Amino acid sequence: PILCNEYVIIFAHLDHLGMIPFLIEGANDNNSSSAAMLGVAEALAKSKIKPKRSIIFMSVDGEEAGLTGSTYYTNHSLVPQNKVVAILNLEQVGVGEMLGANYHYKYPELAELSEKANDRYVHRRLFTSETHFLTRPRTDGAVFMKAGYPCIDLWALGGGYYHHPKDNTQSINPDILRAATEWLYWTTIFIADK
Repeated sequence: PILCNEYVIIFAHLDHLGMIPFLIEGANDNNSSSAAMLGVAEALAKSKIKPKRSIIFMSVDGEEAGLTGSTYYTNHSLVPQNKVVAILNLEQVGVGEMLGANYHYKYPELAELSEKANDRYVHRRLFTSETHFLTRPRTDGAVFMKAGYPCIDLWALGGGYYHHPKDNTQSINPDILRAATEWLYWTTIFIADK
């Protein structure tokens, strides 16, 4: 009854570049993450496993336009910041062969729990990187980290097209998207129950 008033928030941005001048669908950046987030939401709703903490699923817009959605959230949060135990920010999880996680140096336990989820259930090569939120400042995760949230950026790596017309549905690797979704599911469970 006490932990249910603490939150794990899963974010994925919905927007992409559209026509500049060619159509860029953004199937990986970042529709893959939106799909993974929705898959985890459905799996948790159907699961007999009930996390101790509450889970919030949120799509933001404006990442490609200057991180405006995540910036807006940090200035207008839905729940008190001190009640957020983790933000799991998804970025491009549909292409590649391995998984990656950037985490703020103050929160190594987030990386440890993501490694535990991978080691126990997913079994993919996993690259983790401690950051001061500036290794890739153009991600929503950097905004959350700068605002003081315990945040980890989850992504896949090893190929794909970035801001290119070939970032389309044909470029998606269903195997890594499934693995990333399972990884997100178990990472969420482990963090929510810690």
